[in-house]
Amino acid sequence: MFFLSLIEHTLRLPPHLLDLSLDKTIQGELESQFLDKVIADLGLCISVYDIRSIDGDFAFPADGASTYTIRFQVQSVSYSPVPVEQPKESKPFAPMVILVSSSFELHPFKVFHL
Repeated sequence: MFFLSLIEHTLRLPPHLLDLSLDKTIQGELESQFLDKVIADLGLCISVYDIRSIDGDFAFPADGASTYTIRFQVQSVSYSPVPVEQPKESKPFAPMVILVSSSFELHPFKVFHL
């Protein structure tokens, strides 16, 4: 399912980005930090949907970067767990036999998936 979630994040913008448009710079930084990342309790973030507010523009002492508090929406996708019923007598995994060639001789190995 797709979800829209509101997130509040404190974003530090380095000085070399301050000469660009603030909205586009913040959008780009948020996308680099959140897109294609899995966010706990939300799922996979697929887009920064809407920037609601930009507050702050303060700098910490001895730091040339501006810091903003940003509220924005992300669109995420989350898959609900699929219940899998398994008979009680079945094994938790099934062994496989893989043949590996070493010096032109075949040696069987059993590989178990855990």
